[in-house]
Amino acid sequence: MYRPTARFGIGGSFPTPPSPKVLPEGIGKAKPQGLTARDKRKRKRDSCESRDERLENKSNFRRPPVAKPTLEQIQAEIEQLTAMCPKVRHYSAFGDDNRAAISAQIAVLEKLLDNDAIFDRYEQGSDEAILYAALDARQWLDGDFEDDTLSEGWQELVQD
Repeated sequence: MYRPTARFGIGGSFPTPPSPKVLPEGIGKAKPQGLTARDKRKRKRDSCESRDERLENKSNFRRPPVAKPTLEQIQAEIEQLTAMCPKVRHYSAFGDDNRAAISAQIAVLEKLLDNDAIFDRYEQGSDEAILYAALDARQWLDGDFEDDTLSEGWQELVQD
């Protein structure tokens, strides 16, 4: 262990530096055997016939794309959310206005607002939960939402 005998510049000698650690035999100098991960990726990439085939074979963890809802499905979801809104608990445990969030989702579905319009409308002066609910509605319209319908997410907050 390294112990200085005195501070620099205040009498005494300079401390001796610690001795370098010696690694056990074979550690730090081992060469990879066989193919490296980069070589395996390259071999796999070269074995595919085309870029399209490579994209099809690529494993990703995203949910497969869902078809965009039809106008009938959008209208049914608007009716479902409208009927559910007065039955949902008004405020969450964090003080978020659930009914205002549902109203924002209904507005997005009725007017088919895009992301820019949503940010213009809900970013300034409104609660983040309302903005995120509106963005969820846009994702549902685009077919990128996790649940099949928006109303599924509100079912647990319905009060009898």
